[in-house]
Amino acid sequence: MQAVAGSSERDYLLEKVVEENAKLATMSVDHVGTSNILGSRLKKVPSKEVYVVEGDFTIRNVTAANDTPYTLIVRHGNLTVEGSVDANAMFIVPDGKIFFNNIDCDQRDVVRGIYMTKFGFGTKKVRNDELNATNWCMQ
Repeated sequence: MQAVAGSSERDYLLEKVVEENAKLATMSVDHVGTSNILGSRLKKVPSKEVYVVEGDFTIRNVTAANDTPYTLIVRHGNLTVEGSVDANAMFIVPDGKIFFNNIDCDQRDVVRGIYMTKFGFGTKKVRNDELNATNWCMQ
């Protein structure tokens, strides 16, 4: 990863936001806001739409009942995004990677949101980078 100007200050601010919210996230919940993100390890910051989960976490074909913004923080693990994400959300992964995986090779995945990580992005499947392709996964 190549350093960019101000990256140490950005990393410090990111870590501070994560640590402060992790301390405040005390309510155990089984879903993120009005979305279809489910998980038994989710914690919520009271009176805020901020959720924290420890360890690797996967989200799949995310939708939201309304466009209320929320933040999902994945600590000490990676975030895997499978399929499309149609939500007004910010995903923060301070000490892991964010992976994007197609689950249906016959169509493109549409991914909305803000994705922040210090350790980069990846994919666990080989992708076809041909924009006019009908098969989005390489065989």
